[in-house]
Amino acid sequence: MAVEDFGAARRDEGRDRLGDHQNKADVGSGIARQWLDADKVDVIVDTPTPGRPRVTQIVKEKGKAFLVSGAASSDLTGKACSPNTIHWTYDTWALANGTR
Repeated sequence: MAVEDFGAARRDEGRDRLGDHQNKADVGSGIARQWLDADKVDVIVDTPTPGRPRVTQIVKEKGKAFLVSGAASSDLTGKACSPNTIHWTYDTWALANGTR
C-alpha cells in the first residue's frame, strides 16, 4: 500500500535490483554507479566486503543512502563513518566487548 501511495508502481521505480559483484571491488562500485546514476536508485542495501568502502564513498558523493547489515567492520562507525551510511547490525567492537 505504501508503494501505491507513493506512486512508484506507476513509474518504473520501486523495483528491486540485484547485482553480481563477482567478488571484485571495481565491479561492485560500477554496479553501484549504474544504479545511482542511470537507474535512479535512492538506497543501496548491503554489499559484500570487496566494494563496501568504494560504495560508501559513491553513495556519499551522490547524496543517497547505504544500509549495511552484513558487515562487521567497526570502520563503518569509525574512520569510514559517513552521514549517508547506516550500519544497523553488529560490528567487531560489539562482538568483542559484548561477550565478556
